[in-house]
This record gives sequence, structure tokens and C-alpha cells, in this order.
Amino acid sequence: MSKRTLGPSSVQAEPPLAPDSIPVTRFAGAIRRHLAALMIAVLAGGALGVAKVAVTPATYTANISVLAPPVALHPGVDIGSALETQLKQPRETTMDTEAQLVWSDHVLAQLAKRPGFDASDEELRDRIGLTVPTSTHVLTIGVRAGTPATARDGAEVVADAYLKLRTQILGKVQEGNRQALEQNLILLETQLRALPGDKDELRRITTRTRRQEIVKQIREVENQLSGLKTKQEQPGEVLRAAGLPETRDDPERDIAGATGIGLGLLAWVAYVLLRETRPRRIRRPADLRLHSRLPIMVEAPTLGGGHREVCRRLRNLVFDTEATTVLVVGVPASAGTELAYELAELCTEGGSATTVLRIAADGEGPGDPS
Repeated sequence: MSKRTLGPSSVQAEPPLAPDSIPVTRFAGAIRRHLAALMIAVLAGGALGVAKVAVTPATYTANISVLAPPVALHPGVDIGSALETQLKQPRETTMDTEAQLVWSDHVLAQLAKRPGFDASDEELRDRIGLTVPTSTHVLTIGVRAGTPATARDGAEVVADAYLKLRTQILGKVQEGNRQALEQNLILLETQLRALPGDKDELRRITTRTRRQEIVKQIREVENQLSGLKTKQEQPGEVLRAAGLPETRDDPERDIAGATGIGLGLLAWVAYVLLRETRPRRIRRPADLRLHSRLPIMVEAPTLGGGHREVCRRLRNLVFDTEATTVLVVGVPASAGTELAYELAELCTEGGSATTVLRIAADGEGPGDPS
């Protein structure tokens, strides 16, 4: 604590702070001064979070698992390509193909007929979610609705409509593939019969001849036909039925209250910063921020310059501490007024604009300084 000597009395002032230092008491003082606003902001933020939970519509998602075995979209051979030695690999359906079937207009139309799903196709498409575990052909269909029962009903409707549409469309594709393979098989057998030579000789696979290549292609086409018949018997089925959802879908429901309180605290901080940067309005002594205690009750005649010397030293102390307000109390009105005007004159001479505010006592007129 540094000390400054002013006449016979000692003046103890707080040392000036470093330019980049902020005392912790400043934050405590801000909380103390704006405690009511802090409580209001916290309560308002918590109420805002509760209101968000109450206003947000409740949604539930029911999931149903469907097995979608791959189906060949192309047989791998073209009609009339009997003499090709390298057959194409059959192209099978992917999960992207299955997703387009789930989101098709036919499935959405069936879903729109159910209670609770009276919405546009775009909204219904957004309420249907699809997930596929890695390296599987199991499609998990999730349907979102306002109640658990409605969500489960919607999931069952979507799965049933999807399987029927899949059987219908992919059944036609398989039928076309089967017909293409049968026509190719007939063409191969016709070419085989047209070749000269003994029938038993043609069936031997001992040397690579034209006859042996045709026989090889016939066997490959027969294997593909057998595979098509096997897949046609199992177009798809439900592995796990939809159950009633137990929890809501809103992931932010649990943190809505904390989020609201956080927003309230941010609003309070902004309010405090705005208030602290504005000029302070002095209505009572408690509105003045105490920066330094200056016991300057001395007898002016003991100093050579009287009041002016006291005020000059006080002016230097005010400039050193960068004070913005000097409160003169505890002295008679006439002496305090004289001291205040003398200090204001010296501060003005030092280049600081100064205003003197005289607070009159109750019943005292503005022109009566006694």
C-alpha cells in the first residue's frame, strides 16, 4: 500500500493497477450489484427451456427389420450370344435399390391411408428412416409418428407394402431373366444339334473344341435357371416385428433446461457489460464506487497556499488514480462547496472537463449553502 503525504495528515490510496490486470473483486461487485437481474435471467432461461419441451410435439419411432435377399436384375448373358466364351456376372439388387422401393409412391400411398399419416409425400418420406448393418441384407425401417401405437402401425404398413411391391416388381424382373435364359438355352441346344459328329462324342470334355464350349455354356445357363427358381421362392420376409417405442425421439429434451439457463446467463452477462459501459447515474451514496479513502481533514493555514494547495495536491492524486468522481462529505456546507469549486477549477486547468454537483439537504434551498 503506497502512501502520499498531504500536509500534517497522511493520505492512503490504492496503488494504480497494471493496464492488463482486472481485480477479482470487480466480478464479485458486478454480481452483487446485479444480483436481482441474475436471478431473473436464470429463472427466465429455465422457464424458456421448460416451454421448449412443452411446445415441441412429441414424436416416437418404431423400427421393423426386413430381410431383402439380393435378386439378379440381369441374367449375365444376352440373347444370341451363345458363342461368347466369357459370360457376364449377373447384376444383383443393392440396398440403394431397396431404399427406392421403400420410398416409392405406392408405399407412401398405402401409408397415407392410415390414421396419423395424413401428410404430403415429401413429409411422409422424411418420416421414414432406413438403416442397413454393414455386410448384411437386413433393412431396418423406422417410421416416426405422434404416438407409439401410430408409429408401430405405420412401420407394419410400410413393411407390408414394401414386400408386396418388391415381390411384384422383382418377380417381373426374375420372370424376364428366366425367359431370357430359356431362350438362350434353346439357342445353344439348337447350335449343338447343328454341329456334325456323333452325339456321344459331343458330350466328352477332353479337348477344347467348339462343341465342348457350347456344352459348357449350356451347363452355366442351367445353373442360373436353377438359382432363379430358388430365389423366387424367398423374395423377402420380416425378421423382427415392430414394437411400441418406449422413449421420445427428441434428443435435446434432457438438456433443454440447462440450455435455457445458459442462454439466460449469457443474456445477463450482455446486460451487465452494457450497464457497466454506460455513464453511471448517481442518485445516492451507494451508487458511488469506492476507489480510494482520502482523510484530508487538515487546517489550511498550516499550508502555505491554503485551500488551493490542498486542492492542488488532491487534484494530482485524482489524476494519478484516474478517478472520475470525487465526493466531498463530512464538512460544513460552505467549506465543502468552496473546496469542491477550487478542486474543479484546478482539474479544468489540468485539461479535464469537470462538473460540480451540489446535493442540497431536505428543506434547504438551492441558493442556501449554510
